Amino acid sequence: MLRSTATGNPVRLTMSSPLAVTPATGSLVRIARRARYSLYRASDGLWYLGRKAFNGASWTTIQPVAGPFDKPQLDGLHIQVRDSANTVMTSAAAGTPRSVALELHATSAWKRSATTPGAQDSVLMHVTLRGQMEAIVR
Repeated sequence: MLRSTATGNPVRLTMSSPLAVTPATGSLVRIARRARYSLYRASDGLWYLGRKAFNGASWTTIQPVAGPFDKPQLDGLHIQVRDSANTVMTSAAAGTPRSVALELHATSAWKRSATTPGAQDSVLMHVTLRGQMEAIVR
């Protein structure tokens, strides 16, 4: 049983199968939630990085995380999954992903005019994955 610090109420986690080793009281536990991030077009017509969470039965409604970004045709969001040899994995590749490169591109509207494009900016982040991961590349 885990204690919730926000409410003081206990939280009970049920395992689908028994653990190989019984952890000692006070051991650290890592809990992960399934989430999907994608570039989506919002009702204002602009493109945002959004997140959906899996609630155990279905995916929740997408919520904006950051943006607006450039549309997909301009690589507003570009993701590369790489293996241990730093080779980009494709959807047909088998193996274990070891790192992810996430690149976001945006064009500012505040400098944009009929003759001047908006100021462009981007961010590139490399994440190295820990533990055993299943290859899910789409």
